[in-house]
Amino acid sequence: MASFPRLRRRAGLATWLAIIVRRRPRPPGDAVRVAGAIAQGVRAGRRSSDVVIATFHWSIERATDENARQRAFARTALVAGATAVIGAHPHVLQPVRRPGRRKLIAYSLGNFVWSAGSPSTSRTGILRLLLSGRGVEAAKLLPARIEHTRPRLLGR
Repeated sequence: MASFPRLRRRAGLATWLAIIVRRRPRPPGDAVRVAGAIAQGVRAGRRSSDVVIATFHWSIERATDENARQRAFARTALVAGATAVIGAHPHVLQPVRRPGRRKLIAYSLGNFVWSAGSPSTSRTGILRLLLSGRGVEAAKLLPARIEHTRPRLLGR
């Protein structure tokens, strides 16, 4: 697993973005070690940031619902202090949930710039978040569709 943390400052708000990637399949029982690394990374980001967004490359391609491992890792990140969790990989949309008043989990936003090969992989969206030092104040998923490898917002 690799983490590529980035600290961004904009409009007086410090945001820590930690991209968490699994390099190779892990042996059974590795989830505890991975969860520890997630928590450690998020806590490190909280020490110097107002907002922490943890991003994950996870799930199974074309799975439209989150799985238990995704829920566990998202919960670990939120408990450690992440403001939001945003996932990718399955090439399809997965649920966006609000597990707390100012928290958010977007399990998968689908594809964005991609040669979508099916109706399910052509559905996507742009997640718009209003963030403050208290957390996610507002969120909206703007629906879009991939057309000729580019996203097109629907209803516009």
